[in-house]
Amino acid sequence: MILFVFEGSKREPRLFEAIKEIFLPREIEPIICTYGCNIYKLYSQIKKYDVFDDKESVDTVSILKDLLISKGDNVLKGINPSDISEIFLFFDYDFHHHSIEDLISDNEHIVEMLKFFDDETTSGKLYINYPMIESIRYTKCLPDNEYFSYTVTREQCKSEDFKNISHSFSHYKSLDHLLLSNNPKESDEKKTAKLSTAKNNWLHLVRMNVGKAAYICVGRDDTHVSKDLISQSLIFKSQLTKYVYRSECCVSVLNSFPIFIYDYLRAIPGL
Repeated sequence: MILFVFEGSKREPRLFEAIKEIFLPREIEPIICTYGCNIYKLYSQIKKYDVFDDKESVDTVSILKDLLISKGDNVLKGINPSDISEIFLFFDYDFHHHSIEDLISDNEHIVEMLKFFDDETTSGKLYINYPMIESIRYTKCLPDNEYFSYTVTREQCKSEDFKNISHSFSHYKSLDHLLLSNNPKESDEKKTAKLSTAKNNWLHLVRMNVGKAAYICVGRDDTHVSKDLISQSLIFKSQLTKYVYRSECCVSVLNSFPIFIYDYLRAIPGL
């Protein structure tokens, strides 16, 4: 079984259902958990387990089980660590909620988290959305050839919720272009058409986000880039040096789901 841990309970699980249906092997048995707090809260809670200095002895599944049970979520109750072959965590950067002083401190914590959560088969692998999950909508009509250039400032996110910014900016006024049909009364023909549309749009997003990750890390929009050159740690460090720690204090808009698809499949399908 594979454990997927999401920050939110609405958008992330809905999007993942489409990813699972389109890209993941049928034999995979995913367990989906909603953590319900941001990455900074996750850091403070995991820190209590003294895990960062002794990575080899850490049992991430048991820690996550404890944290979820403490929040009244028993989804992992009865699950043994040996039942889980891979762990993936998806969280938002959300850099606009902090003062500059706190932001610097929290950035150091995220560096620590990314160093710890860097292998899905051991401690787990952490993916980060910039600035948050709604970045999946921050495009014009797909494929969007200008996607590599899009940034959003901390001040913009503070003055106007990024959800609203994405809604205003996007060609798409909902997530329907990425989702599968959940209407039992819909014909098989319409369901097949929606599946085809969603798959094509996800493939565009994979190419765009992989290319943009390469642009962020190595300065070129390259869909053939090695996954080692666009690791989550390198993306984060490049975001800090090239965008966050500049006078404008911005991030380059990037979504982690397409990067996960690329990492998991070891390639862009059809490329």
